[in-house]
Amino acid sequence: MAALTHKHTARAPPPAFLTPSREALHSALAALQEREQLRRAIISDARMHGYAAVQGGSRSDARRRREGEAEDEWFAVDAGSSRANLDKNRYSDIIAYDRTRCLPPLRTTAGAVSAPDYVNASLVREPDLGFSEDVLPRRWWIAAQAPIPHTVHDFLSLLLSPPSSPAYQETGAGPLPLVNLVVQLTPLVEGRRQKCHPYFPATVGETARVPSEGGERGQGVWVRLERKEESEGARTSELRVGREGDELGRRVVHVEYLGWRDHGVPDSAAHLIRFIHRLHALNASLSPSSSSSSSSSSSPAPILAHCSAGVGRTGTLLALSSLLPLLSYLLRSPSPTSPTSLPPLPTPPDNPTHPLGSYPAHRILSLSASHAVDYVGATVDGLRDQRTTMCQTAEQVRWVWDAARVAWEEGLADEPHAEEE
Repeated sequence: MAALTHKHTARAPPPAFLTPSREALHSALAALQEREQLRRAIISDARMHGYAAVQGGSRSDARRRREGEAEDEWFAVDAGSSRANLDKNRYSDIIAYDRTRCLPPLRTTAGAVSAPDYVNASLVREPDLGFSEDVLPRRWWIAAQAPIPHTVHDFLSLLLSPPSSPAYQETGAGPLPLVNLVVQLTPLVEGRRQKCHPYFPATVGETARVPSEGGERGQGVWVRLERKEESEGARTSELRVGREGDELGRRVVHVEYLGWRDHGVPDSAAHLIRFIHRLHALNASLSPSSSSSSSSSSSPAPILAHCSAGVGRTGTLLALSSLLPLLSYLLRSPSPTSPTSLPPLPTPPDNPTHPLGSYPAHRILSLSASHAVDYVGATVDGLRDQRTTMCQTAEQVRWVWDAARVAWEEGLADEPHAEEE
């Protein structure tokens, strides 16, 4: 059996953006916190006006009267805040943005096609750090809350149709491939509180059938556990998922990362980095290009990741995953033993239409280095633009810096390669 190892080469000292001074790190954390507080204030204000509209007029009329309508478009949560969908949120303050929320499949009942319903999951792309796609391809993820009892059907339905969102539809790009890999970052029960409702059987060979929320005939889904094993701090389960009436279904692999406490950070950065590499290798093996003939996209299949709320541990995982290709690119630059050999580094693109203004990546670390670009802060902020509160705590944001530095110093940023035993 082939073993995955990392090739160690001589490396330059960590680039300046990985080693900010205490003052520069504090400045970055303060900027990230302030921007997230502004986002959440916009959400709260929009929801208050929406509730007032329910009592005294239409919601759209109330929004048109507001001066901050452009802000509403970026951070609106109308779908998840509606009376019909509010109880589909595990936590009342974690609601998927309208523009990036995953659109569940259209439902056909009695010959009529109904509009997409709401599921608390966001279609998220690794943030644009200013590099070309040829240098740093940006992968797609679905960041989701863990299912609650009455959202299991909607959650499983995400595995049965190409992922999409209103923002993605506006691009006119072809459909993304179906999800083949689900990553769970929370136990079902933690601290005597249920963090995730079970969404597949615990016994190999058992099949669970889940009716739609309204119980419509022909709209149910089923899921069967076909195999499971545990190794290297993770539990891997092979599932079969299908719609009612389709007894063949499709294969989906589920991986649960063990031992990461809520609101905390992993015990080992190196372990999580290796886990991330294994995820992408597994995802590639599950979705070869020959199997995606129905998709016009050349992107690898998005990975669905969730913890309990789908923002803390999930956001931390996505932030580190987004940064590893950047570190790998820099490690492969000419003459890596010289600190001056790093290629010219671009800044993340400026977006003049952003309601908060673009994250100041070009100056946030100026206290510690004259030309350091804050790629870590820009990554976290870019994820938070797509789903609220990603990389939830200051401890988790600091840990992303620490983990990225570990990846550089221990030569773990590169994708592992196989060596025959």
